[in-house]
Amino acid sequence: MSRLSQRIDRLETTRGAVTVVGVAPDQWPEGQRKAAVERLARARGITGDIDVLAIGQRWPAITEATILHVGDFGEVLDHVAKHGRRIGERRAA
Repeated sequence: MSRLSQRIDRLETTRGAVTVVGVAPDQWPEGQRKAAVERLARARGITGDIDVLAIGQRWPAITEATILHVGDFGEVLDHVAKHGRRIGERRAA
């Protein structure tokens, strides 16, 4: 499935809350990290129910929040599993 058709499917299908994964400076309190990632998501036009996962990043040092992924968190896990296997095969060689 092409990225365009995935995006259209995501827009046309009601799946409940959308997961927003982002990073923010580790020294920020957790509430501030979540609020910053949610504000960025709303600014990008994400509406409705969202689940925010704001990860504190220590190194490399960052000064502002950034969004890494918006969508179904299962897609992220599938991507990691797919590419993790390839990395493991390279390490074994």
